[in-house]
Amino acid sequence: MLSNDEVITSTASGAWLINPGAPFALSVSGVERETAAALRRLLEGSLDERPECSYAAVAAFISEHGVRVDQVERYFAENGPAFRDELRRLTQDDEPDVEVRREA
Repeated sequence: MLSNDEVITSTASGAWLINPGAPFALSVSGVERETAAALRRLLEGSLDERPECSYAAVAAFISEHGVRVDQVERYFAENGPAFRDELRRLTQDDEPDVEVRREA
C-alpha cells in the first residue's frame, strides 16, 4: 500500500485528489495536504469498519476542518437551484387547509 503522501496528488485547480486511480475522482479543497491525508485515512478506516473511523467521525472531521469536497460542491452548484425550487413547490403544495374561526 502506498503512503498517503504518495497517493494524494494536487489538481490543476489546487485541490487534493485523495483517491487517484479509483473509478471516480474524490478531490478536496480548502485544506492543507496533511489534512487531506488524514481524511483519506479516516475514509479508509471507515471501509474497514474501524469504530474510530465511523461515518459520524468522517462527517465531524469534514465539518471541523472546513473540508470542501469538490464533487459535492459541483453537484449542488449544478442541481441546487432546481432542488430548492422543487422543495419550495412541495412545501407550498403540502400546507394544510386551515379554517380560522373567530370566537364571538
